[in-house]
Amino acid sequence: MADISDVEKRTALRREVIAIRHNLDEAYRAHKSAEICKQLIQSLDMTLMLTDRDPSHTIIAVYSAFPDEVQLHDFIENAYEKGCSVAFPVLVKDAQSDNTTTQTMEMRIVDQTTYESIMQVDGSGQYIAEPTTPTHQVKAPESFLANPLKTYYHHDPSLADFPYVHARDLTMIVVPLVAYDKHGNRLGYGGGNYDRYLTQIQDGTRIAAVAFAEQEVNEVPVEAHDIRVPIIAL
Repeated sequence: MADISDVEKRTALRREVIAIRHNLDEAYRAHKSAEICKQLIQSLDMTLMLTDRDPSHTIIAVYSAFPDEVQLHDFIENAYEKGCSVAFPVLVKDAQSDNTTTQTMEMRIVDQTTYESIMQVDGSGQYIAEPTTPTHQVKAPESFLANPLKTYYHHDPSLADFPYVHARDLTMIVVPLVAYDKHGNRLGYGGGNYDRYLTQIQDGTRIAAVAFAEQEVNEVPVEAHDIRVPIIAL
């Protein structure tokens, strides 16, 4: 376990970089997101070519972006158009008890129609998730698209329309981050969800963590369970 000084250092760094990212110009973030998506598309194309994998048998894991994160819409749409399945993270608890604080992250497939039904374009041309309202009912998409921090019980009926995907069945996974360094060390949001999840994927699964160049720091304080990842940052 990290000592308190390391914990404090990570917390302070997390707060500092999130503020930097949040203060980036919206149009700049949108432009950089589009450029990063181009690199992700190239990476997916290369993966499909090298593995000779049928896109219809390919599952790509992405994430529901916060407004100031790298937006993945262009990459997600490209994956759908290729015929790939696209999965999004869901936070789940195994036991239906309010006494447990243990949660894990799993991936659930979202079909293209459902994904597109809850996306809208904001003033900067950036795609964002639109939370479901009583007049905008779609198969419970707010569960993990418009509200990615919401925790569900593993067998929650609202997840039934979204097939569970085991980590070992992924062809590619795109990982968010708060900060990174030149050594490939990634600082997340502090929950350890991706560090735990990435231990379950197969060796051949392509990993890409994405960020804006402004999120690079001199050194990310690392812990024993942290996993280094390839990073695409512009």
